[in-house]
Amino acid sequence: MSSKQDIRDWWSTNPMTYGQDHGHAAYADGKYEFGERTFFERVDREFYSWNVPLHAARPFDQLFPYETYVGKPVLEIGCGMGTMAMNWAKNGAKVTAVDLNSVAVEQTSRRFKVFELEGTICQSDANNLPFASESFDYVYSWGVLHHSPNLERSLSELIRVLVPGGQFGIMLYNRRTRLPIL
Repeated sequence: MSSKQDIRDWWSTNPMTYGQDHGHAAYADGKYEFGERTFFERVDREFYSWNVPLHAARPFDQLFPYETYVGKPVLEIGCGMGTMAMNWAKNGAKVTAVDLNSVAVEQTSRRFKVFELEGTICQSDANNLPFASESFDYVYSWGVLHHSPNLERSLSELIRVLVPGGQFGIMLYNRRTRLPIL
């Protein structure tokens, strides 16, 4: 099992770009510069193309209940390049996004600036979230928590920061999973 430091270091060196080579901004149509609008748009196109069954009018609207959380606090655990956090912000949620590594936090913060979105982006460990109990109406994590060296603790923290009656969404990768599972 990897330590939190090992996980943080690996993802800092190999950020999730959905590119041809993990951690690099190279795609079939060329190379992109981290932090640029065109980079974020390319990341989004690639990521969305992998999840087509989950989109209707908007990305992931077959999965996430955006309308229910307009103006309400939503937390993403493991924001990566910020695609999902951006979708929530564009749909009116009060977004907070956290990630274990500084590259993800820097890129998501940059994305929010480039796209003129409001949100709180910070570095945090899912095993010890820096928020008061019962702070968020919706908490989600997409393809992140299975990397936790203490998954039970991460799940406990997710539930701790969720308001009573709040909802959550968790996606964990499994090589036998076939989309869509709704």
